[in-house]
Amino acid sequence: MSERTVVLFGDLAAKDEPVARAVRRAGVRPAGVRDVASFRSLLEREDLVAALFPAGMRGWEELCLELRTDQEYEDLPLIAVVDNPWDEALRRLFMFSIDDFIARAAVDQLAPKLVAVAAGNPYADMMHFTGRVIVADPDPGRRAL
Repeated sequence: MSERTVVLFGDLAAKDEPVARAVRRAGVRPAGVRDVASFRSLLEREDLVAALFPAGMRGWEELCLELRTDQEYEDLPLIAVVDNPWDEALRRLFMFSIDDFIARAAVDQLAPKLVAVAAGNPYADMMHFTGRVIVADPDPGRRAL
């Protein structure tokens, strides 16, 4: 299997950061970016496994909207790193369609998640059903999510 990559935003990419160490323990290569604009250059890579970002990161809403409205990356797992797993901010994070979160104090739980995600889509061979879903909301961003 070719080397897989997890994008780490901001301070999560520091070599001594526990999140970056957990990514390496999972056998996945961390790629650090400072902001959402820098992340766009990585979107052309075919080995992306997930994107992890600090819950307080500036521009995370833009990141979620951009990825969830792009058919090629709408399924890329977005994982928020929070200081407190009971933080009220998680409600807003999930409203913007993140897939999961990890508490900084429980970073040891990250490696098994990344191993599972890097293994690929277990539902890829299932038959896809076609149909229509109508989502009504006056806000275009919320409709996209």
